[in-house]
Amino acid sequence: IGNFPHALARQYQIKGERYTMRYNDKDPEDIEVDYWHPVFEKEENTHFTFARISKIQKKNFFSIGTAIVYNYTVNERKIEKCIYLRDDYKILYPNLKEGQFYEVEFWDKNVYRGVIHLEKPILDTSKWKDR
Repeated sequence: IGNFPHALARQYQIKGERYTMRYNDKDPEDIEVDYWHPVFEKEENTHFTFARISKIQKKNFFSIGTAIVYNYTVNERKIEKCIYLRDDYKILYPNLKEGQFYEVEFWDKNVYRGVIHLEKPILDTSKWKDR
């Protein structure tokens, strides 16, 4: 996938990340990349931990949309990532706020390739082992 169109997300871009995309059947060059939806290939081995949302960056003149910055730890390595949110994120995730915890899936070959699952909030982090 090409470069992120915004500096905030570009600084968090990880080589090899993959995203869903949509295209127009009648004009296949009309493509929209879903930067809010990173995915793993079926054959990629992944693990899970939890992440904390550290910042919600509202859409402004310089950005293409609202983004979140989140942090997680794997093998004592602290990782910070950023991802854009869908335009309808307030409907999908009405309780989203800074400080909340969510499940994160990460690739075992590159722990920086992590996907936060905003549909899976974590209310009690005590059952999670800090990886």
